[in-house]
Amino acid sequence: MNSNPVNGISDFFRTVVFLCGDFLNDAREFPELDAENRFIESLLESLQMAAIYDARHILSLESALIRYSAKVSGLLARYPQSNFVDALYTRINSIRDMCSQCADTVLPGRDHR
Repeated sequence: MNSNPVNGISDFFRTVVFLCGDFLNDAREFPELDAENRFIESLLESLQMAAIYDARHILSLESALIRYSAKVSGLLARYPQSNFVDALYTRINSIRDMCSQCADTVLPGRDHR
């Protein structure tokens, strides 16, 4: 069995990267998200070129997703009746949680503060 947890999580993390790209395609409807979309897009491009992932890749994406989630939360407060924004909020948090699972696997016992 491979003792490197990053190798074991690579396929799952690739799925997270793919889901982020899919999410961005839908999130383009909100100009308020343009800056975040460009940042995540740039990060995803670099991640897609990586042959293997290490903890810093996972933590970078997790950090970006946490910031993005906060931005979408603000949109949800602004547009509380929008089913579309609600769906974006649910999706980004689901993807963020998946990324956090990757980080927890690679860095067991890490501090979540």
